[in-house]
Amino acid sequence: MGQDKHFPRGVLDELGKLGFLGMCTPEEYDGMALDTLTYLMVLEEISAADAALAVSVGIHNAIPTTMLVKHGTPEQKQRWLKAMARGELLAGFALSEAEAARTPRRCARRR
Repeated sequence: MGQDKHFPRGVLDELGKLGFLGMCTPEEYDGMALDTLTYLMVLEEISAADAALAVSVGIHNAIPTTMLVKHGTPEQKQRWLKAMARGELLAGFALSEAEAARTPRRCARRR
């Protein structure tokens, strides 16, 4: 988000076309399958230009993507990961439990 308080969806669309929204996604789902060091180096370069944009790219790549890769069913992976890697869908992550503060591990689990 720039100083004009506008979310840069057009920039994210372009990053998606270039593969930057699939950095943590396996190649079989149209991702880059980057190793951690390379992924972090790319985020560092993006943040040098726009830290807020780097946060959006980082969250999209890290939390929702890796959750689907590690825990999603084959059907969920097929439905969501390709579109996310191409930037057709932008994923996010939110904490909604006051007791969890800023630590996702402290969120209650439903069984």
